[in-house]
This record gives sequence, structure tokens and C-alpha cells, in this order.
Amino acid sequence: MRNYRTSAECHVLPALGSRRLSHLSAEHLDRFYGALVEAGYSRSTVRGCHVLLCRVLDQAKRWGWVAVNVGRDARPPRQHTSNPKPVPIDVARSMIDEAAKVNPTLATLIVLAADTGARRGELCALRWRHVDVAASTLRIEAAIGETNVVYEKDTKTHQHRTVTLSSFALDWLLDHRDRHAKACALCGIELSDDACVLAPEPGGLKPLHPSSATRAFSRLRDRMELPSWIHLQGLRHLQVTQLLDAGIPLRSVSGRVGHRNPSTTTNIYAHWIQESDAHSAKVVGGRIWGSAERGQP
Repeated sequence: MRNYRTSAECHVLPALGSRRLSHLSAEHLDRFYGALVEAGYSRSTVRGCHVLLCRVLDQAKRWGWVAVNVGRDARPPRQHTSNPKPVPIDVARSMIDEAAKVNPTLATLIVLAADTGARRGELCALRWRHVDVAASTLRIEAAIGETNVVYEKDTKTHQHRTVTLSSFALDWLLDHRDRHAKACALCGIELSDDACVLAPEPGGLKPLHPSSATRAFSRLRDRMELPSWIHLQGLRHLQVTQLLDAGIPLRSVSGRVGHRNPSTTTNIYAHWIQESDAHSAKVVGGRIWGSAERGQP
């Protein structure tokens, strides 16, 4: 709802608010979408405006305010899908080491992102009550969103999941909690189970903003003079591609990173899956036919 309100207030109403719905045409909408693209807005932003307009016009048609929904005839720019670029393993490790020297919270963010494949907003919403030390798991059931304000919301797919942590990530998380508890003690407060894991200040009452997480990661990358294509989301891609390379079933990978179904994983990582399949063919050739001479049964 907040995203729709932002689309309406920041984009739709300033451009189309003075025009009567009955006078609106698909051409008007196409020009509006084109103007947004020319202004530098992402295709996902344009798509959000399109979805909002289609729903508004659907309701207007049901009420008899318009005869047709012209939004259905409009054509917003297609969203281009690019091949995911995972952060290389050695780069991720070096970034963790460097971040640990100056910003332990950022280092913990990188560890959790690479270890769980969770989305940025999901990591920012983690609280200590979501950590089950005995079971070595994280419970992901919310995300932090940003528009004009910062707020907690449901996950992207409206599904909750439990993710098992590696021993490395669990040990790192426990060390981070000890640091957090000591910082709280210095301020004369206790670290509660409801405190945010990646809190920017002692007490953990306020979550880390997703945009702040991205900026901190980008500053670290630039300081280390790493390539500009390395992004925070690349840690999520690292998780998925490593699992696929290891032969983990697609359904398990999809569930771990919070995709709605395996087909989503297939669509996003189609190029990677093709490369893995080519490798599989070589494995099959070596194991089944490697010792057989050509032309012999």
C-alpha cells in the first residue's frame, strides 16, 4: 500500500491528476511511462505506476465512470532481465575481513547475506528472538521497507521461512551479539530479544535502513577498489549459484532464499542453470562413457 501511495503522490498525480479519467487514453499513459524512463526512473518504478493505474481504472469501470480500462492497452517498457552476478567467494571473504576492522555490523550483514541468501530488507528486520542458537537457525518473517518513511512489512512473497546457519555464520553471529550486549551495558541498558540484530545503535530499537546497508557496502567496495559491478545483492546470487553448483535440488534452493516457487529461481538463474547442465553432461560423459571406446557397445 505504501508503494502505491508513493507512486500516486510522486509520479501519477503530478503528471495525470488534472486529467479526467474519461478523457484518459492509452497514448497518454504510454507518453507518461516514456517520460518516467527519460527522467531516469527504473523500469520497476514505471511498472509500479502501470499496475496502480490499471487497478484504479478497473475500479472506475466497475463503478461505470469509464467504459473501458485504457490501462490494459498501454504498454509500459519491458523489464530487462540480466544475468545475476554473484560476488566471488574470495572477494566476499576479503570484504568481511576489511569490514570487521571498522564496522562489525556491516561485516555481520555480509556474512548473513552470503550464508542465508536473504534479501536486504529481510536481514534488516531480523531480531534476536528470530535466532535459535540450539537449532542453528534464523526465522525470517518480516522485512524493512522504505518510501518516505522506514517501516516493517511482510516478506516479498508473504511467506515465512526458517534458514539453517552454517557453523561459521552462527559463531560470527554469537560474537556479534556479545559485542552488542557489551555496548548496551556501557549505556546502562540490557539487550532484549526484540532488539534488531543489525541495529545501528546500542539497544537495537531501530532497524538498519536498507538504503544505509547498501551505501555502507558500496563505500566498502569503493574503498577496497573493487569492481563497480559488485553489489550487496550479489551475495544473494553467490548463495544461490553455489547451491546450484553443488547439486542441491532446485526446490530446496528456492525455499531457502524465499522464492515463491522453483520456477522463479529457474527464470532468474536460467543462464547459470544452463552452464551447470553443460557441466553435468561432462560428468555424465566421464562417468558413464569415459571408459567406453567409440563405436563399441
